[in-house]
This record gives sequence, structure tokens and C-alpha cells, in this order.
Amino acid sequence: MSKQNDILGSLLRVLVTVPKDRLGLVSDFSRKLAGSDGSHWEKNGIAFLRKEACWMKGVVSKVKPAPPKLLKLITSVSTIATQQFKAADHFIEGKTIDGVKVGYMSPDFKRLMLPLIEADVPVATIRIHELKKKSKDLGIRTELGDANEDIKLAHFFQVLKAKPTDDKIGSWLVAYIYGSDGNLWAVSGRLVGDGWYLSAYSVEGAYEWHASLQFCSR
Repeated sequence: MSKQNDILGSLLRVLVTVPKDRLGLVSDFSRKLAGSDGSHWEKNGIAFLRKEACWMKGVVSKVKPAPPKLLKLITSVSTIATQQFKAADHFIEGKTIDGVKVGYMSPDFKRLMLPLIEADVPVATIRIHELKKKSKDLGIRTELGDANEDIKLAHFFQVLKAKPTDDKIGSWLVAYIYGSDGNLWAVSGRLVGDGWYLSAYSVEGAYEWHASLQFCSR
């Protein structure tokens, strides 16, 4: 009886947390489990919880599988803390600052990123993901998650700096960064012959990023 009592106690603890509008569903399923065809409901209930094929009203119903992952984790970059990061001092066209050479900055990058002065930027581990298929920002951001999608411009600079000594980091990187206007932007860094080409794009647009690009996140 000890095991059965433990199960009943666990069930009661769960039941008190179930929202009132869902208690009817729990009650109905419990009655079906206790009925003469309880084994039928048990078998298919277990299959449903496992997201396997199951019977619903006499018709086989399959739980829709989760969509395939868009991103594959490639590597990570450990960044250092920065007391103050002044973007205009680190991104200068035609100049190499702390190992990062800038070949070009788009008008939107200059307008939205150069005014940034980030204070007390903490240590972070920036993860680098490879995009597996052509995708829009919405799908990419959803997979990264609200808590991890955005990084600081100071962190992005350190990722660019790490590129020459980390061959897992690609030559086209994208990061979601809050600009001087307070909005989130997709900041793109593409390494070409004369340095990094830096741009900023709206995350609300219909632009699709090509497969094999790498995306940064926390």
C-alpha cells in the first residue's frame, strides 16, 4: 500500500494546482480510466503523452511533430566584462581597432549602432549557431528564445575579434542587438577582403537569411 499511497498523495498535490477550468477534463478522463474500457483509454492516453499515434473517436490521430530545428550550435565565445563600450571608438571605416578591421558600415548601422555607449557590460558566453535552412528573423528568434536572443554590441565586437583564431566562427555573422532607438535590430557582419561589412536590418521585415550564416545568442 505504501507505493499506492505515495502515488495518491502525488496525484492530490498535482490536482490542487490544476486550474478550475481544466478540472472537468481531469475528472472526465479519470472516469474513462475507471470504466469498463479503461485499458483502451490507458493505452491511447499513454501514446498521446508520448506524442505517438493514438485513437480519438475511433479515428487514428497523430500528434503534429515539432518542426525541425533551424539552428545548430557550432561553438561559443567567452567574453570579458567591459566597464564602458563606446561604439564610435571601436567601429571606424578603414581602421583596425583591437584586431577588428571595418571595411564598410551601412547608413542604418551608423545611425543606430554608432551612438551606443554600453556601460557595465557583464561577462557572457556567446553561443554561435549555424542556420540550417533559409529563414526569416521571426523563426530564428523564436528558436533562440526571448531570454537569449539579444546580445550587447560589445559582445558582438568580441565575437568579431575572436574570428581569426577560431576557425569554427564563420565569415558572416548576425546578432540581435538593441539600437540607439530602443528597438531590436538584426546586425550583420560579413568579412570580405578589406574587413567587416556591417549592416543593421529591421527584424519586422520579410527578409530571409541564407542557410550557413551564423547567429549569435546568449
